[in-house]
Amino acid sequence: MSVADSIEKLMIDMKEGDEQGAKKEVKVTMNKYTECRKNHAAHIGKFAVDGCCEFMAAGEEGSAAALTCAACMCHRSFHKMRSEIIVIEILQHYGKSSCCSSSVSRPASKSN
Repeated sequence: MSVADSIEKLMIDMKEGDEQGAKKEVKVTMNKYTECRKNHAAHIGKFAVDGCCEFMAAGEEGSAAALTCAACMCHRSFHKMRSEIIVIEILQHYGKSSCCSSSVSRPASKSN
């Protein structure tokens, strides 16, 4: 689920609720794939990587090509994954005009 999808779902939930001065937050985990760790010399008992520094999807999200890196042609699972938790806080208050505001904070990320 993307950040935009999470915000949209939270806003719909808040509109359906009847709390005044509602404050809700949602945590979204975003994964980023960094350097490639595929050992290209494993068949001869050595270690050599190709130097690809970041995963770039070769196709659109949801397609089979999205799992292949356009730079090194390796599967996404060979790339180091870094997870980051994003906290989205939405404040909603009622009055003559209804308005909403949101803020995003990024706690410390954890690396796998």
